[in-house]
Amino acid sequence: MARVRPGRLPRRGGRRARRRRRTPRVHAGRDDPGLAVAFVVATTLSAAAVWALVRWALDLWLDTGLLLAPGVPEAAVETALMWEFVAAAVAGVAAGVAFERWLRRTA
Repeated sequence: MARVRPGRLPRRGGRRARRRRRTPRVHAGRDDPGLAVAFVVATTLSAAAVWALVRWALDLWLDTGLLLAPGVPEAAVETALMWEFVAAAVAGVAAGVAFERWLRRTA
């Protein structure tokens, strides 16, 4: 039996046993850059949707007028909200393209 040093476990199997098995690394976007762009666009749109819901909830609970302004027709509010989503989608595409270019440069 091998002599054990204090504070250490005995080695088993020689050199091969000391090698750690590496798990495969996942690189988001390096295998499929389109997926990275789609993820950034979806994240941006979901953040815009959450912000719209927060404004709506504040309007209902605290009567802030952030989204539902008094005297403004509902159709105008909905149109403005849809244009905000379009702007968020365009910003998401721009951010996704910038992210994809950054991934290609660092890969």
